Amino acid sequence: MSIPSVPYLDLLAPEVWLDCWTPCSARQLRQLSLVCHLFRTLCLPLLFRHQSFDAGQIWSPVDKDGWGNRLDYMERTAVRLERLPEGPHALWVRSWRFSAAAEATPHTRLLLNIQNRKHLVLLEKLYERVIATFASTLGLYHNLRSLHLLGVTIDVHTRNTLLSLSNLESLTLACDITARAGNLMKLKSFMISVTPGASRWATAVTTEPLRLVSAEHLQSLNIDRRGEMVSLLTGFQPRKFPQLISISLGFLSDEEIGIDLFFEFLQRCPQLESLAIHYVYLTSNDPLPSRIHPNTIPRLGNLTVPPLLIDVFTANRPVGTVSVKRSYPYDHVAIPLEEAGEYLALLFADLSHASVPLQFLSLPSISPTPECFAAIVSACPHLTTLLIDVTQLATWPPPRGEIDCPEEEISDTEEGMPRASPVDSSSSAAQYEILNTVLKWIREKSILLPRNLEVLGINLDSGIRPWISGEEEAQTRASLIGLWPRLREVRIGPRITSGNSPVLGGKSEGLGNILGDADTDCVH
Repeated sequence: MSIPSVPYLDLLAPEVWLDCWTPCSARQLRQLSLVCHLFRTLCLPLLFRHQSFDAGQIWSPVDKDGWGNRLDYMERTAVRLERLPEGPHALWVRSWRFSAAAEATPHTRLLLNIQNRKHLVLLEKLYERVIATFASTLGLYHNLRSLHLLGVTIDVHTRNTLLSLSNLESLTLACDITARAGNLMKLKSFMISVTPGASRWATAVTTEPLRLVSAEHLQSLNIDRRGEMVSLLTGFQPRKFPQLISISLGFLSDEEIGIDLFFEFLQRCPQLESLAIHYVYLTSNDPLPSRIHPNTIPRLGNLTVPPLLIDVFTANRPVGTVSVKRSYPYDHVAIPLEEAGEYLALLFADLSHASVPLQFLSLPSISPTPECFAAIVSACPHLTTLLIDVTQLATWPPPRGEIDCPEEEISDTEEGMPRASPVDSSSSAAQYEILNTVLKWIREKSILLPRNLEVLGINLDSGIRPWISGEEEAQTRASLIGLWPRLREVRIGPRITSGNSPVLGGKSEGLGNILGDADTDCVH
C-alpha cells in the first residue's frame, strides 16, 4: 500500500519553506532534503552555501588503527573537491574557508615514519591532490562572496584567480604573499593575519609595499599580522578611503611603524566609525594627543584600545562605546584591589572628554568591589551595557588542548571539531570565588549599577561555571528585576566576540532562568 504524497506546495509557498530552513544546521538540512523532491531542490543550495576544509591536523601522530580513517577522510575530501564544481554546485557556494597545512616537518616525518612509512607516502599524495584541486577550481566559484585562506601562497596565478571572482566582497588571508603588485581587488572587507604555525608576535617586518585591495570600496580593514603593517599602509598611499568605517589592528608599535604615519593614514578615513587597537607598544615619550589633528575621524563612535590611547581618540569625538584592552599581550593578571580605584579614576577622566555620554563599557581584568561599581555608576550614569573580565591566568601563554582529527564535512554530527581548552586550576578557583561574591552582592543589594543598564556581562575563562542553589537563583533574579527594570540580559560565562563588534551575545525577550544549562549562562 503506497502512502500518498503530502502537497507541500499547497501548504506553503517555496519562499516560505526556504525562509524557515535558512537558519537550520547542515545536519537538519540533509535530513530535510530526503523528504521529497521539492525539499531537496530547496535544501541543496543551502547545503552548498558554506564550504570548509582544514588540513591542520592531518600530520598529527596517530596510532596504527587510526591511519585507515585518516586516509579515508583525505580520499573523500579529494573526491568532494573534484566533484564540487560539477553542475550548479559551484554557483551555490557563497563562502569558502580553506586551510592548507604545511607539509610534514622533518621531525614529524621521523615520528610518523617509524611504523607507517607507506601510510605517510599515501597521505602526502592525497594532501598534494587536495591542494592542487582547490587551486585549479577556485576560479569556478563565480558567486563566492566570502573567502578565508590559510597557508596558501598568494602567487601570481592565485592572485589572478582572486581577481576573477567578481562577486567576492570579503577576503581573509593568513598566507605568504609573493605577488605584491598588480590590479587591485574591489573588496568591502579585507583581513590579513599570521600564517599557520607562525608566531603571532613575530617581529620580522616586510617593507615592500603590498598593493592588493582598492581603497575606494573598502569598508572594513583588519590587520592582525605585525610584519605587514608597514607594507599595507605604504601600499595604500596616497589614496583616500571614502567608505572605510571599521579598522582593527592586532598590534601597534612605533619600533615597526612611525606613529605619525598611522595618524596620517587615519586622516584619509573621514567616515571611520569603529577603531580597535588590541595591543600597543611605544618607546617614545612624546605626548600622543598633540600628534593627531582634532578634526581627524570626526565620526568615531566605537573604540577598542589600551588605556594609554583612550584620551587620544575620545577627545571631542562621539565615542559612546569603549572596550578597554590590556596594555600588553602578556598582561593577563587582574588589577589588584588597591590599584582599582586609581585605575578607574584615570580611565573615567579620559572617557569624560568624549562629546557624547558613554553607553557601552567593557573593562579588562579587574577585581570588582562595591566601590568599583559605585565609581562606574557615578562616572557613567547613562551606561546601558557593562562587561567585566574576571580572568587571572597563572601562566602565560595559557595551556593548549589537544585537537582531534578534522570533522568530516559530510558527517551528520551537529558540533564542529571538538577542542579541549583546559584552564589552570588556581585560575578557576579565583574566578569562581570572585564570581560568586558578585552574585552574593546582587542578592544582598549591596552594589550599585547604572539605572538604565540593559546588559550586564561577567566574562570568564572557558570552562569556569558558577554554581548557586535554587533559592539563591530566585533571590538573584528578584534583585535584578526590582533594582534594574530595564535589564534584559545578564551573561555569565566565557567571553564572546563577534567580529570587531563588542556587542555581547544576542537579544531576547523577557526574563528567564539564571545560570542555566547553556554553554554561556545568561539571564534574559
